[in-house]
Parts: sequence; structure tokens; C-alpha cells
Amino acid sequence: PDLLLYDLDKDFILKSEEIKYKNDNDSFIGEGCFGDIYRGKYQGKNVAIKKYDFNELRSQAKMLQTSHHPCVIGLVGVSVHPLMALVLEEAPMGTLDMHLITKPIPIARVAIFRIAAQVAAAVRFL
Repeated sequence: PDLLLYDLDKDFILKSEEIKYKNDNDSFIGEGCFGDIYRGKYQGKNVAIKKYDFNELRSQAKMLQTSHHPCVIGLVGVSVHPLMALVLEEAPMGTLDMHLITKPIPIARVAIFRIAAQVAAAVRFL
């Protein structure tokens, strides 16, 4: 794995045995563009585990390892063998689309403007 991820910061390469998650419906968070996302733990902290194929894993990890912004989910690390996944910061309140589309709740106009500003800041950063 070290050779395959030679250009990633070594601090981001994680040991699979330190990552705990269940590949079941209870742990399933959702589907990302390139893989399924599960609730898990890494060193006792709640995280999101996003499973990938290798090519997408590499490109996403390279981008996220340098993306530090308060409006962007941060990379905790990368696991390659046997679990091929990114370990990401948890979004404890869920996804934005969950609150706006899947289970819509009334949101004050000020909150909508604040959400729009944060999404725009994240997009501009990326």
C-alpha cells in the first residue's frame, strides 16, 4: 500500500485493523458519487467510511489531504488493504440533502442564506 500511495502524506495512511464499521443497513449513511458511505469508528472517534475502487480513492485522497476548510468535510485518512476506503470526518447532523430534500423541515430564511453562503464558500475553495 505504501508504494501505491507514495505521493500521499504518510500521516494519512491508516491501518485497516484500526477502522471499525459494519457493512449493514444500520451503519449505512448513503451513496456518494464513487461509493457507499458507512458510519464507523477510528481510534474511538466517530467517522464516515467511504468505500472506493483504487483509482477514485487515489484522486480523492490526493485532493482532500490538502483541503482544509471549515465548510468541507476533512480527510482523516486512507485505508487500502483489505478495506479500500477513505475515512472522513463525521457530519453528526447528517447530510445537507437529508435536511433539505429527503426529510424537509421548515428552515428560516436567515438559515437558508447562511447555508447558501457556506456552500458557495466551499465550492469557491475547491
